[in-house]
Amino acid sequence: MTNKDETNEIGTVSGILIIVTMLLFGGFYFFGQRIEKQKEAEALRQQMASSSQEDLNNIQNEATSIDFQNLGKGVDNLK
Repeated sequence: MTNKDETNEIGTVSGILIIVTMLLFGGFYFFGQRIEKQKEAEALRQQMASSSQEDLNNIQNEATSIDFQNLGKGVDNLK
């Protein structure tokens, strides 16, 4: 083998290694971004579920605290 052939082989191998390394880092980056988005979506779902449960509890408390016995007195006073 001549010196020029060895240089071409080293250049080719190093080029392939650089490209593969860049592809791996890119894959890890996008995979990390995907996991981060999933965590954010899960946190939002939990927050909304908590908020919905609080809203239901507030509605239930309001409905049970209404005094139906005296509901018509205000209307009777208007007449």
